[in-house]
Amino acid sequence: SALAQVSTDGRIIAQYDYSRIEAICLVSDYPGGFVIFYGGYGRMHFFALEKRDDLIKKISANATKYVGLTLAPKQKMVTVQQFRHNRLGKFSNDLAVTSLAEFPVNKISRRHPDPVSRILCLSETCILERDPGSYNVVTCRPLSSVFTIVGSPSDPQRF
Repeated sequence: SALAQVSTDGRIIAQYDYSRIEAICLVSDYPGGFVIFYGGYGRMHFFALEKRDDLIKKISANATKYVGLTLAPKQKMVTVQQFRHNRLGKFSNDLAVTSLAEFPVNKISRRHPDPVSRILCLSETCILERDPGSYNVVTCRPLSSVFTIVGSPSDPQRF
């Protein structure tokens, strides 16, 4: 069971398994804002909507009903600034985000219907995806979580 993030045209673009949600915190300085801590290393995902409290109640009820977990918002709130500085969780530090090698790539995913230009980077501890326009980190995964890279049998540049 999971929380699904849906695009305006109804496509599921991301899913957050209830069993991998570490915490839910409200955002004190953004109306309707809340953050999901996800994935085992405190990675934060920011959401905002008018009916925030209704959604959080449904997340909590579904997590209990389908997975047997208690997911209620923490008493401590976060600020937008805290989110910006710590959104990568325990990999929000210089060692994790300083690139040792960089490769220009085109990303194909269900979130974007057309290929998107990205910079694939390796750091001491992580594999990173950066936006080439801003150089901001889009995705950060610990190298310890990468167990295989599979190449396409029909396209040697695709994996």
